[in-house]
This record gives sequence, C-alpha cells and structure tokens, in this order.
Amino acid sequence: GSSGPAEETQESRDAAEDAAALEKRLLEYYGVWFSLINDLAAKCCIDARPLVREASVIVLQRCLLGADKLYSLPSSVASDAISKVVIPLVGELTEFCRRGDGRMLHADKTLRMSITTLSKVLLQYAHRLVGSDKVTPAAAAAEGSAFPAAWLSALDALVPASKVRTEEVSEAVPEAVKNMLLVLVAQNIITQRAAKETPEAKLWELTWKQVALVAPSLKADQIM
Repeated sequence: GSSGPAEETQESRDAAEDAAALEKRLLEYYGVWFSLINDLAAKCCIDARPLVREASVIVLQRCLLGADKLYSLPSSVASDAISKVVIPLVGELTEFCRRGDGRMLHADKTLRMSITTLSKVLLQYAHRLVGSDKVTPAAAAAEGSAFPAAWLSALDALVPASKVRTEEVSEAVPEAVKNMLLVLVAQNIITQRAAKETPEAKLWELTWKQVALVAPSLKADQIM
C-alpha cells in the first residue's frame, strides 16, 4: 500500500535532519580548511627561506583548487578565499618586493607564484562566484553576484605588482591578466556584446579601466 501522511512527514523530517547534519559538517570542514589556507598564506610571507615560501605557495594552490573539486565550495566561501587569503598574499609579497626587504631573498619568485595562484583560483572559482540564476553567464556575473568584486579586486591587487620591475614579475602580471581575460571572455562571464547601460556593459568598462593600469599594452582585440 501507499505510505500515509505520517510516514511521509517522518521521512521529510529525517531528510531535513540529515541535510542539517551534512551542512553542519561542511561548515566545520570549511572552518578547518580556512584556517589551513590562512596558515599557509602566512608561511608564504613570513619565512625567510625561499624554498619554504615556494613550497607553501604550491601547497596553498593545491588546497584551494582541490577543495573546490571535492566539495563544490559555496559562493561565499570561494569569495572569502580569494578576498581574504589570496589577494592579501599578493599584496603583502608585492610590498616586500617594492621595499627591497633584504631578509626576504627571492621574494619576487614567491610573488610570481602567488600571482599564478590568484589567476588559477579565480578562474576555477568563477562559476561558483557567478551562480547560475540568470539567462546568460555574463548577466549572472555582472548583476548581484560575488564575481565583480572578486574580479576587480584581483585586478586592483595586480596594479602595484605590475610596478615590480624584476624578470620574475614583469612578464607574469600581464600574462596572468591576459590568461584570465581569455578564459572569462571565452566562457561568456565577461562580455563586450552587451546592451549599453546594463551591468554586463558596466563590468566590461570597469575591467578595461583596470587592465589599462595593470597591462597597458593589452587591448580588447587581442582577447576577442
């Protein structure tokens, strides 16, 4: 026979409890994971030994990329990882390089590796940040998502990095920007083909204002 309302209600309650327990476990996991990536980012900045810093960046990148593949990070967690861990890491290493801090040998190589990490993480997290409740990815990205803030903050962090005149960094910054643009345009997350005055058009305009500061030689026709 068919199950009665009482059974269905109990099943619904059980399902809700299971979902709540899973959400609680995931939140605990995110907390532990966030502590780990924070500690790794700190190690990239405070250890005077270049090999330790470089190994820390590699492990940090693996943690950031691997966690998303395993657990499909929520938009808020993905956004925090970029804005509170990776972007500050790039900023701090940029400062070390610009000050010429003699205690941090080869800080420019650590900075180059952190710029690569920022590029890879932002591209992998892009769809998490965008969400998918709009008709097109570009519409979703530009309007009411976490993507514009993360993207423009990433470009903003690369402005001072672009002024670090060492062989390790001077080519890495425009290369990272070009690579991110190529992928984001190909995936229609940012687009030139948007009606004027729309959020998508505004995001495109803001993007190129930032790109002009980071990689002035890069033009839209190289991306399209």
